[in-house]
Amino acid sequence: MSKVKSILLGTSTVAIAALLAGCGSSKTDEAKQGTYYQTISVRPDPIVQNITHYHTDEQQQKQQLLINFLDNQMMGNGGIYTNHLPTNDPNSQNATGHELLDESSGYYLLHLALTKQSQAFKTFYEKTKKNFYENGQFSYRYDPATGKRYPVNATVDDLRIIEALFLYDQQFQTNYYAKEINTLYKNMQSLSLVNGNLYDWANGETKQHATTGTLCYFNLATLHALENQSKTGKQYYQKQLHIVQKGYISDDFPLYQTRYNYKTGKYTSDKGIDILESLMTMQHLSAVGKLPKTSLQWVTRQVMNKQLYNHYDMNGKATTQDQSAAAYALAALIASNEKQPELYQAAIKQMLTFQINKAGSPLNGAFGDLQTQQVYSFNNVTALVALDC
Repeated sequence: MSKVKSILLGTSTVAIAALLAGCGSSKTDEAKQGTYYQTISVRPDPIVQNITHYHTDEQQQKQQLLINFLDNQMMGNGGIYTNHLPTNDPNSQNATGHELLDESSGYYLLHLALTKQSQAFKTFYEKTKKNFYENGQFSYRYDPATGKRYPVNATVDDLRIIEALFLYDQQFQTNYYAKEINTLYKNMQSLSLVNGNLYDWANGETKQHATTGTLCYFNLATLHALENQSKTGKQYYQKQLHIVQKGYISDDFPLYQTRYNYKTGKYTSDKGIDILESLMTMQHLSAVGKLPKTSLQWVTRQVMNKQLYNHYDMNGKATTQDQSAAAYALAALIASNEKQPELYQAAIKQMLTFQINKAGSPLNGAFGDLQTQQVYSFNNVTALVALDC
């Protein structure tokens, strides 16, 4: 399966942790249990200072409906189902039915850390590690019905899980996961993050890896936290940042190319621009203070006009009228990083128009299609994290 798939979005935990810094949390006993590791430690310099978004009572109620739906309808076998409908197809190139994706688990870990659910976080991380971790990385896909764990990862997902561990330690002012982060990072360096080159995927069995780096996979805040410990690491980070920044298309269409080929040194976007991919790239840039004003202005205009379409050609023309909850969730996360509460509220408001509101239905609170009963995890977990900010 091509690893440039719908495992696409990551929030920048270091940035999100800073957003909640003002909430306050006293040191816990976990601070005594954690061992300090000089190589990887909780980041002392949050990228974004505290900003609070005041959710309305209605938004809080809608988030609780979403949480109830996920807890009661989408949880199973230590993870979150890919789809509400149990239509597993092991021959499909994409995960289906009640297969599990580490993408969803990473987002849910972010939610648990953001909402300071310490024991729930630890328990869910243990299940995530048991389900997905093998041969030095997190398999992107696991089928609990057969026990099949796919041999390739999606590097964006590994970084998101590490991001959640960083966030946990920031939230609870501890180094509880410092050793774990160190181990995960060390293993990545021999698989999908080699000599500073971030590859889309690696095969844990054969040790082969992709030749491309999809720009939305570059979780810059997390990479900075991992690599800011040495001169070489800092050089790697600067190279990664440069690759992402050079993917900027134009001032007229200030989005980003899809991927970078390490062999040719060229960028490609074969099928035009997928808005989720480009928004995630912009989200990662905003987390480290590198999002161009032109890009923020473009996102703002599209959100305010309710025209954040799923796909564009290379000239910036929308090729579909379809939109998604996930796109508006990402826009909200960008707004949060950029300290733009008006944009954040507009994005959240539009995102919530995709939520199912039907009391008595098992899908009440979900982001999906009530008629077909199709509910995919991705829209739901991204919306959950966006509502946490």
